[in-house]
Amino acid sequence: MKKFVQLIANPIWAHVLFWSWNFIFLAFVLMGFLPLILFQLFQGMDASWIPLSFVIFGCVMVAVPLISVVLAFVALRSSPRTLLTFGYGVQAPLMLVLLVRFFALREVMPTVALILSAALIGLMALLWQILDQRIDERPAIVQGIRLTGMSLLLVVGAYISVWMAFYVPPVAMGVIQMVVNVFRDLPNAMLRGPSGPPLEALLYLPFMFLGFLLMVYSGTLFVGIPIIAPLIYVRGWWRSVRAARRKLGTFPALALPVGIAVACAVAFVITNRQPQRQVFALLEKPPTSPADISALQQQEGAIRIGLLNAYLAPQRYVSAAGEVTHVREMYEWSLGLSPEQATSVQGLYEAVASPILYEPALPVTDTLNVRSWEQTAFTADAKRAAELYQQYFDKPINKAEHEPIVAAMRANWDVNRVTEAWQAVDEREVLLLRQELTITEQANAGYADAELYEVYENQTMQQQEVVYYFNLPESAVVTGVWLGNTPNRNERFAYRVSPRGAAQQLYRNEVQVRRDPALVEQIGPRQYRLRVFPIEPRGWRWDSTGNRSSTQEPLKMHMWLTWRMLPERGQYNLPHLSEKRNAYWTAATVRLLNGQIMPNASDESLTAWMPAAISATHTAQPTVRRVDFPNGQTVLATPVDQNASTPDLAARTIAVVLDRSRSMQEQAPATKAALAQLRERFGPQTDVYMTAAQTRAEGPMMTTLGELDADKIVYFGGQDPADLIEQFVALSAGKRYDAILILTDSGGDAVLGKEGRAVPTVSAPLWMVHLGGLPMGYDDKLMDAILVTGGNIAITLDEVFVRMAARGQSAGIITDVSGGYSWQTLPTAAITAQNGQVQTLATDNPFAALAARRLILAEVQRNRGAIGDAAVLDQLHKIAIKQSIVSPYSSMIVLVNDVQRKALDELEKKGDRFERELETVGETNNGGQPIVTGVPEPHEWALIALATIMLIVYMRRRKLLRSFRQNN
Repeated sequence: MKKFVQLIANPIWAHVLFWSWNFIFLAFVLMGFLPLILFQLFQGMDASWIPLSFVIFGCVMVAVPLISVVLAFVALRSSPRTLLTFGYGVQAPLMLVLLVRFFALREVMPTVALILSAALIGLMALLWQILDQRIDERPAIVQGIRLTGMSLLLVVGAYISVWMAFYVPPVAMGVIQMVVNVFRDLPNAMLRGPSGPPLEALLYLPFMFLGFLLMVYSGTLFVGIPIIAPLIYVRGWWRSVRAARRKLGTFPALALPVGIAVACAVAFVITNRQPQRQVFALLEKPPTSPADISALQQQEGAIRIGLLNAYLAPQRYVSAAGEVTHVREMYEWSLGLSPEQATSVQGLYEAVASPILYEPALPVTDTLNVRSWEQTAFTADAKRAAELYQQYFDKPINKAEHEPIVAAMRANWDVNRVTEAWQAVDEREVLLLRQELTITEQANAGYADAELYEVYENQTMQQQEVVYYFNLPESAVVTGVWLGNTPNRNERFAYRVSPRGAAQQLYRNEVQVRRDPALVEQIGPRQYRLRVFPIEPRGWRWDSTGNRSSTQEPLKMHMWLTWRMLPERGQYNLPHLSEKRNAYWTAATVRLLNGQIMPNASDESLTAWMPAAISATHTAQPTVRRVDFPNGQTVLATPVDQNASTPDLAARTIAVVLDRSRSMQEQAPATKAALAQLRERFGPQTDVYMTAAQTRAEGPMMTTLGELDADKIVYFGGQDPADLIEQFVALSAGKRYDAILILTDSGGDAVLGKEGRAVPTVSAPLWMVHLGGLPMGYDDKLMDAILVTGGNIAITLDEVFVRMAARGQSAGIITDVSGGYSWQTLPTAAITAQNGQVQTLATDNPFAALAARRLILAEVQRNRGAIGDAAVLDQLHKIAIKQSIVSPYSSMIVLVNDVQRKALDELEKKGDRFERELETVGETNNGGQPIVTGVPEPHEWALIALATIMLIVYMRRRKLLRSFRQNN
């Protein structure tokens, strides 16, 4: 026994352990980490995918073993004990800290940052003590700094050693099992088949062998660190205390470590608080008084932080408390503990590992029935956080908190994971390769035809859908959409005008079976939605000769969209993009306007789909245009002076409905100006209906413009337009008005409405004034409720005033103003005589498409009581088919085969052919939750810390075995 102890205590073992591990690690880094990961990091940083911090950590991880070897050879090789102290006390813990930070942690939370920072400071202090032979003789201030660093190392070292100690028994058993399995399986793998392993597989053998040795050595180090490192830290700390006593005195030398320990404990407690439980509880119950609302508003910063922490929990934490089941499973499987005993160990572990564990705000399921892959707290809390954020801030969290969410997605060393996550969150799945916008003015005809041609390329491995929400000027009309697999126009697939419900149903059916359709539909008075599917994914191609796989370029999708528009004040207003899904463009995207580079097309930060407007070069003759339609109706388009002042509207009686949702807070200055403008035009006695969200303490109320103080309006909660109309109808109690003006904002996704939500009818024209911009669209019930009244939408009150003054409905004549024309729709038989120059156009004249849009809107008003009747809508649909246009009730769908055409024929015969279902389209964020690979479980990064990149070794080994099987 004595000889065995002497053998173990021989200084040569310090050299053997240190140099063998470092040379193996260096070989592994140079042959594995450097070419496989570090180069990828630089490429990811160059493409702006990977943050600079991960590249820096990667470089440091390569540099540490190199510097350690040089330092040990130059300064420490003559002292085996010091060499062992350096290896176990500095290098191995430093590499462990770097590995954990690089591989396991995404966004570093304050407590983890505190621990890592203290550990680095302490390790540097110990390294200083090892290298400085005269450190005990340094001045008092130096001893104070040294003692501070060593005290930090002692505190953090003790904490991390306790943490690591939970893994020592199962990891030790796992290393033994791994060695047995490798030696058992390797001969069978190497000798499989008569022809032997392929050349490429042999090239990986050194890498695999080094990885195996590294895992074994790292396992011994990992098991030894929780035992040896604390002894080294205690010995080094006590040495620093003795030196400090000589220079500073006994009391300061002892008080300083105690103070540091207390400060660390206090900082740990303060930074380790998670706010989501308090925030969830705060928002679960609606406020019961204005004072409660004020109290909530004062805590908005904390509410935002808490909800965002719950939403991003999978990126910020390794697991959730109560769900760290890998500890229980390791002790059950490796050491044979009962489930109850292993669960107790898990509870102790979670108490120690709390800085990296998320505290669920909602109840956690029974941990005995939860497996390591079931992160129920992450899923449930993230979903609830998104709901509460929408409820309180009246905005989707993934849009309102776009920047921190993207930053969380980018916090990863794996370029593939980062690109996949960022693509999902930031709508970067499909690259717009080329965009050509062609505007063709028709001389003296008073209109222009526009064509948009786009080419898409999928950047992912799954089929994708491109979705555009956009709005057009009131007078413009969509005239066509096509799809193609090539740029050849003769080979593209044409559209068909179909009832909106039938077209939607066919599109959804075809998407489910992964066939090509495209759909453009009107989802508001001026809003449209374009959907293109599928954008084919990238594929994998296997090279059997080289046993390599490579990505295959995807097929490109070509899309054409056309519309017709009228000039307004000397220019053509182009489509405004409200939102895009899954598509993006870069500075390299070719973007042309009439064959020339589009203005600012090279600016990658430009979010505009196309220019806001272009100047009109042709001036139409001031001619009254007349179109007689087969249904006995005529549309007269009379040019108007667009610069004329608005007639006096003081005689009109209006109702103002004020949206007091939380999102309107951003429009508070615009709301104040709008209220002042309304008071000046209609007088202070004008009724104002103040809406209230369900989460508000008070209900809706009525006041007047004269009594309302715009500076005291409190915006709180969230509402959709149907809520606003419902509350107005309930409060107005049958009062009659000439017009109803609803002051609201763009509203985000909420404006799209709710499935099956009924909208109350009103008798007066209903105007939705969206301060700050138009919304994405409306559900069909809300759109119908607006159109049947003769109302519409606008972003300024001036636009509403002009159209209010011109509008009228008398003796069967419906009048409106848009696009520089006064449009009159009346029975053809009622026209007796016309003054001035009148140009009568046939229904096949291109201008007739613009007139047909006015005819459809007028017929909607005439049939307001029967607008849900399919027979009535069939008549409007016939007009859209004849003129080949998109209308509120007629969509355009691209068909690519006879099966689709036959299916659409059947759908168009159904009674619900005009009924659309409310749906969320182009969704890539998992219903409001961020799609990104969550951080590894602790057992994953513990093993990574053991073997540096052991997952890569495992993947390479599997690839080797797979290639053996394929070649034998």
